[in-house]
Amino acid sequence: RNDEIRGLDFLLSVRALKEKFLDPKWLEGPGWDILINLYKASMDSDSLSAEELCRYTDYTSPTLTRYLEYFTKSGMIEKSVFPLASHTFAPYTTVSLTDIATRRMSDLLRELHINSQIR
Repeated sequence: RNDEIRGLDFLLSVRALKEKFLDPKWLEGPGWDILINLYKASMDSDSLSAEELCRYTDYTSPTLTRYLEYFTKSGMIEKSVFPLASHTFAPYTTVSLTDIATRRMSDLLRELHINSQIR
């Protein structure tokens, strides 16, 4: 029972920390999954296509598109359009976190790590 209580306390502290660094609206629905996958890609100096994000997050394209538009307007992600993708013969778009979003995610994950060590 004590382990369950400690686990619950940790989950609640994670939510509070996320809200300290990120707008709570970004944490609803697929928002967190999108941000964490883009952050992982940024650690590899990479960006992801919407198709890749759909595959990694298990969300449909319309849902993902809605969130990507919201994150773009919020300044959290930026899109890069390449004129022609050889495999589709159509423009190819990738998305990545902006510098400020990368810093916020980095600060959040660093503090989560510190807090997990304390418990």
